[in-house]
Amino acid sequence: MLDVQTFRYNGGLGWYETRIQLHNATLNLNVVKGENEDFTALNQRIHTAVTWVDQQYDQILQFCVDQLLALKNQEWVNGSEERVTEQMFKLAMELEVLTLLEDGSLGIAFGAGELFWGHNIVVDIDPHYQLTAVDIIG
Repeated sequence: MLDVQTFRYNGGLGWYETRIQLHNATLNLNVVKGENEDFTALNQRIHTAVTWVDQQYDQILQFCVDQLLALKNQEWVNGSEERVTEQMFKLAMELEVLTLLEDGSLGIAFGAGELFWGHNIVVDIDPHYQLTAVDIIG
């Protein structure tokens, strides 16, 4: 189990950070500690969130496809570029950052290769583990 007390504290950003392995990717894990949250509760929150992302990974990718594939094929294409299939879209997504916020919500950032010309995909998840939004950033 991950132990936040072994993470590096980044005072400039106000969070604890480390690198973890998840779904064949090495990614940044950033965690904001609640003001009155003890480390035992924080470690449990980290464990619950990381486990949920691991178990729901395919659902998270599908959410991104459902929200962004049509946009990709309509607005983010160059002249002779072929249409991207659902499978191609999922394969292009690379897990890069998982951020756990103080209120229990999560943010997941994916590298998207050239799907969106070098921009990333960010997924927002509420404290009840509901996928709430996906956006293209960068």
